[in-house]
This record gives sequence, structure tokens and C-alpha cells, in this order.
Amino acid sequence: MGKRSFWQSLRRKKWLASTGILAAGALAVYGVWQIPALNQYHMETLDTPAPMAEEKTEDNDNASDLTQTDGLQLPREEDEASQEQPEQESKEEEEKENKILAPQEEKKETGDKEKLKKTQTKKKEKKKEKEQESVTVLSNPQSVLDAGNFDESAGLSWPMEGDVILNYDTEGVVYFETLAQYKANPAIMIGGTVGNEVKASADGVVEKIVKNEETGLTVTMSVGNSYEIVYGQLDNLKISEGDEIKEGTLLGTLAEPTDYFTVEGANLYYQILKDGAPVNPLLLLK
Repeated sequence: MGKRSFWQSLRRKKWLASTGILAAGALAVYGVWQIPALNQYHMETLDTPAPMAEEKTEDNDNASDLTQTDGLQLPREEDEASQEQPEQESKEEEEKENKILAPQEEKKETGDKEKLKKTQTKKKEKKKEKEQESVTVLSNPQSVLDAGNFDESAGLSWPMEGDVILNYDTEGVVYFETLAQYKANPAIMIGGTVGNEVKASADGVVEKIVKNEETGLTVTMSVGNSYEIVYGQLDNLKISEGDEIKEGTLLGTLAEPTDYFTVEGANLYYQILKDGAPVNPLLLLK
């Protein structure tokens, strides 16, 4: 190699060396200039909350979201307690009101019962007065019985309007439809309607009032001359035992038929007795 080539190579080496030195210096200067930036980045990194905290906040958000389903807020224990409290208060108020109203209602019921009793008592008194007014008292009934003033030829008045549905017969040839048998009939049955008025056939005295299975509520009257008249299947009596009455006096009304006459229907059991023995009423009725 000549001298020129040597120097040229040397210059190249120097140029490369100087270039490397300049690059290294530039890098050193850049590094020094970036140190504050790195420190600031490091500080910001330390101040930033940890990723776990973010996850927790996300979990909390998810948990809060879980308390809502399709836009409906699920009840919490605090809310349930707050709802139960007004209900308890309302129940307590109702109990107090009931305690206050209960005595008032009892007083009102007691007052109503007393008024009802008074009204019923007044009605009974009025009814008795009417019944007493309906009984016509004879001036001397005992003399009527002793003298035997019942005149067989004058006869008896009909106690009720109606047809004879069962005739008198003591031989046992009368057919009773309800009983489905033939038997003796010591009286006559006068058909009628429930509620028909039944009147006394003659002057007399009420001997007895009884109730039996066949003829129901039954009244026996003495009319003198050893005659007695028996009225059966009565209701709403206007007389009492011992009453002294005149012919045509209202005795009561016709009752529902007893079990012995359900097929025949409502009817008056009418019997005449002479010295205790039955007599055909049709022979005396006028």
C-alpha cells in the first residue's frame, strides 16, 4: 500500500471513531434528559390504584346490579322491616278501636234487646186483652147447666161453614184415606181451610182444653142437660178453661190437620156427647 491509502484508511477510522463518540454522547445526553420523565412515570405508577381494587369495584357494581331483576328492585331486610312496622302499627290501632267500640256495641245490643222485650210484652198484653174481650160471660152459667136449658128441639148452630167429609158412624164402616182403613167414627169432620173461624154452637162453659195425637188442640164445652160438645184440630184459641160463653162466640181458628188426616186435609173434629156417650151431630145441627 502507498502512503495515500494508509492515510485514507486512518482518516476513515478516525471518522468512525468520532462518529461513535458523538453517538454515545448523544445517547448519554438523551438518557440524562429522560431521567425526570422516568421518575415522574414511576411516581404516577405508584399512585395509580392496584388492578385488584378495580376488580373489586367491578364486583361491587355487579353485585348492585344483581339486586335488580328486569327493572324490579328486590326487597331488602331493611325494606321488609320498614313495611312490617306500619302493618303492626295499623293492627294496634285497629285493636284499640275495637276495644273502644266493643262496649258501645254491647250497650247498643243490650238496648235493642230490652226494646224488643218491651215490644213483645206489650203485644202479649194487647193479645190477652183482645182474647178477654172476645169471651162473652154469662150472668149465671151454673144455673144453665143445672137447669139443663139446652133444648134438643132447638138444635145447635154450625160451628164452621163447610162440607162434612167424614160421617158419623159407630159401626166401623167409615173409610179413612190417610190411615187406609175402615174404622168407627164417633164424630163428624167438617172440611175447611186453615185459618177458618170456629164458633161456639151453644151457650156453655169451657170444661177442659187438651192436646192429643189424633185431634190436636181440643176444647170440650158443657152446654147443659148432660150434653157436651167437643171441638178438635183448633189453633189460636181465644178462650180458656172455666170461661162462660154464649152461642156464636169465637173459639179459635182451624189448624193444620194432624197426621191422622193429612190426605183428607184441614177439617174440624166435631163431636156431641150425651152422658159421655157419642151422639150423631147431624141429628142436632140446625
